[in-house]
Order: sequence, then C-alpha cells, then structure tokens
Amino acid sequence: MQYQDPDDRSIEDFKENLPIVQEEVGAIVPLPPSPLASLDGLIAKEQSAEKIRELLELKDIALRQKWQERQIEEAQKQQEYERLTQDKKERTITIASSGTIAIGLGIMYSTSPLVGTFVLLLGLATLLRIPFDELYDNFLEFFDKIYERLSSIFPPKS
Repeated sequence: MQYQDPDDRSIEDFKENLPIVQEEVGAIVPLPPSPLASLDGLIAKEQSAEKIRELLELKDIALRQKWQERQIEEAQKQQEYERLTQDKKERTITIASSGTIAIGLGIMYSTSPLVGTFVLLLGLATLLRIPFDELYDNFLEFFDKIYERLSSIFPPKS
C-alpha cells in the first residue's frame, strides 16, 4: 500500500467549509451560547407542542443541575472558610499558650514559684487542649492528665 496525495480540489473544498474567522490580536471573542440560552432558542423556533414540552423538560433538568452545582460550590466555600477559621483559631491558641508557658517559667524562676507554676499549668492545659472546667473541678486529675499526655508525646526512656 502506497501513500497517495489527496486531491487538491478536495482540500480546497474542505478549507472553504471550515468556520475560520480572521481576528486581530487582542480581539474580544464572544463566548458560545450557554446550554440554557441554546434551549431557549430552540424553544422559540419550535412549533410542535410535544417538542416544546420535551425541550422544557430538558431546560428544567439543566436548571436543576445548575442549581445543584451552585449549592455544591457554596458548600465547598463554606467548608473552606470553616477550615481557615479553625486553622487561625488553632494557631492563635498555640501561640497564646506558648506565651503563657514562657511567662509562667519566667515568673516561676524570678518572683513566685507557686504563681509561676500555676501560670505554667494554665499554659500547658491550653496547649494540650484540656478544658478549664476539668482543670478547676478535678485539679489532681489534671496533673494525671498532663502526665499521661506528656508521657504519650514523650515516652519515658527505658
């Protein structure tokens, strides 16, 4: 089987039928019509009641899909906002509790060991996300929880 050059006339016919429009650089190109606009155009041209009913059903389906897409986009935006808010909150809590720990250490070693220890424990409770009502109600259990958390993070050397 050998390669055959196409007929020059068929290429010229093909080129004439291509929908190519010469445009200048930076020209604004109109977007193709949306599916809803296309359906509206078809409905306006149609004469048959049955065809119009079918096109209206298609338009209803397209509108529902568009509504669902927007609902999904809104839900994704809401989730992203909540995630960013939670990240900022976690970062703020971590920075504040780290500062409280540093202040507690400073107070403990400079002026009052008891007050410094209490401030240090409050900073640790915040950093380890232990609720303050548990800290207040069960002060001794709080020490056990801190020891458990710290030993789970930094296991004792054997």
